[in-house]
Amino acid sequence: MSNASQQMAHPDSSAVDGEIKTLRFGQFSLIDVPEVKSSVFSAVGEAILREWALSPTGVMARISCPVDADDDSVRAVAAAGDLVHRWPGTPIGVIAESSSLRDQLAHDPMGRYLRLGPTIPAVWPHMWVEGIASSLTMELIPALRASEDARSAATRACLDWGLAPMIPRVSPLIGRMVRRSVLEGAGDLHLSLSQHRTRIRIVVEDDAPRPPQDADPQKARRRALAPSAAEPCASRGEFNVGSRHFSWAVCEPRGHGLSPSGGAQRRTPVA
Repeated sequence: MSNASQQMAHPDSSAVDGEIKTLRFGQFSLIDVPEVKSSVFSAVGEAILREWALSPTGVMARISCPVDADDDSVRAVAAAGDLVHRWPGTPIGVIAESSSLRDQLAHDPMGRYLRLGPTIPAVWPHMWVEGIASSLTMELIPALRASEDARSAATRACLDWGLAPMIPRVSPLIGRMVRRSVLEGAGDLHLSLSQHRTRIRIVVEDDAPRPPQDADPQKARRRALAPSAAEPCASRGEFNVGSRHFSWAVCEPRGHGLSPSGGAQRRTPVA
């Protein structure tokens, strides 16, 4: 499988969003942010969202900001902590030389879930204290059969991870998520599955950006939707970044006692 497929539809390991640069190392990302100010905070939030979806191993944002950031900018960065709260398998670290900025982030309700420090060496040892997630990424043919291909891959992954009891919860949900992307007209379709302890995260990425299924698009960008009683996921959401659409869900077992196996990342191409 090509590197482009492994990185879920993004052909280059380095991308630029205005002044914001993103470097990818396998399934880990480093976002370089020259400064956090009101004119760029939205782009910072989008960059973190995108890399959280694309880099299941972990994300770091390095921010050069010699003075205090405004409240909106702090909230845009700290909001990433809610993603970690919902899915600890992809830690997010923020490197900020400014101690005042670190204090601002630490005092935000969601900022407490982020790994904060003045340098990369200071943050790095604390990134994976919860363990490293195993992951599978694959490109899907944008046709109705894609949902069955995705369900088969999910079944194999659950068996490999020692999470067979999760198959009835994960497989149908993946089928619905992939089918929706196909019906929305996706021409470029990718699936990412990650396992962390007894949780499984699903991310479906496509090239058909659309309004989220929520009355308030701003709330839908980062929030974890309250699932209905019939849904097998603990939390879910969706967002657009540029020309890409991402939908995600985190599934948990109903009971306790599952013993997930460890294991290296696994990537499976689909013909």
